Amino acid sequence: MENTHSKKARGLDILQKIHPDAFVRLSDEMKDICPEMSEYIAEFAYGTIYTRETLDIESRSLCTISILTTLGGVTSELKAHIQGALNLGISKEKITETIVHTLIYAGFPRALEGLKVAKEVFLAN
Repeated sequence: MENTHSKKARGLDILQKIHPDAFVRLSDEMKDICPEMSEYIAEFAYGTIYTRETLDIESRSLCTISILTTLGGVTSELKAHIQGALNLGISKEKITETIVHTLIYAGFPRALEGLKVAKEVFLAN
């Protein structure tokens, strides 16, 4: 079984591609309440799940945008993942189409909110 250190190292590599400085920022935000949270995210979310072989990182990024749009109420995370998709070189058109696709299953309010968040991120770039 793989050790936690190598999972964290792989996770930090992925985080650097998608969200440069996110680990440090999250560590700072969580240090007073749950300092382990950034470790969990690096080791599990990015070091274990994002590094599975079947889906590439771009597909995982678009899946994440779709899920966060569908969930709603997670605007800061959606912004971060839309920015992360742009950091990976995913086009604004693919990001927009991913959000539009959520309309079928999540409804107009969630898709509209996702598009508003995407527009905000796009305008900031």
